[in-house]
Amino acid sequence: MKNEKKIFTIAFEGESRVGKGTQIEMIKNKLRKMGIPCISIRGEGYRNGEGNSEDDPASDYWKKISEMLKNGIDKYESWNEASYRLARELLVWRDRILSREIDKSIKPFGVLLIDRSLISNSILKTLQKKPQPGYTFRSDELYPKHLQNRKKITTEMVSPDIIFELIAPKEVLLSRLDKNHPEYEFKKNNIENKYNLYLEAKKHLPKEIQDIIVPIDSSGAPEEVFSKILREISIRFPELEVSQNNRLC
Repeated sequence: MKNEKKIFTIAFEGESRVGKGTQIEMIKNKLRKMGIPCISIRGEGYRNGEGNSEDDPASDYWKKISEMLKNGIDKYESWNEASYRLARELLVWRDRILSREIDKSIKPFGVLLIDRSLISNSILKTLQKKPQPGYTFRSDELYPKHLQNRKKITTEMVSPDIIFELIAPKEVLLSRLDKNHPEYEFKKNNIENKYNLYLEAKKHLPKEIQDIIVPIDSSGAPEEVFSKILREISIRFPELEVSQNNRLC
């Protein structure tokens, strides 16, 4: 919880096709039906900026940088810039926008759901820096110094209260791909080539970040995964009272 109001920040991590987006939508819908202010945002990587969903507001900046990233233009520097920009947006959504939603609600708290977080950041930095086993990234490595002349971002400022790490075997992830999708080969290669990288990258995060990572087996049906997540939320955040309203929808 990062400010005077109670704002619970819950991040979801995992590889492509592991079910992050599905779980975020299920939890957001459940909390909103309970009258709890809830917003979902992109926390790492990039967003398209097309304005087609509430968590991807229209943005000329994101349209431009997402196109650069997809085309591999100035790749590493653009990824660093995108990471920094999403961190700044996280602070705005959490401390301003969600805070205003809480002010209008009868509930004294709200929930920020984050699609990708510090594990994904560590993957990017692992690719860039190729650290030795046992190396731990400093905050100024996750958010590089040369970007800090605008607004300083530290790991502590954007760290969630909990990170649900959704895990499934590589074969399960590959089986969930749609072979008719235009990006099938791209997604397939991404899973095949980065599966082990993902497992390694989180080891480079500081211990205080590793301590808030909760692994969740997401091999089963979405409803089964959802039940596991609700149980963990009820234990860690009893104020949300999800255990008293434990229907899936």
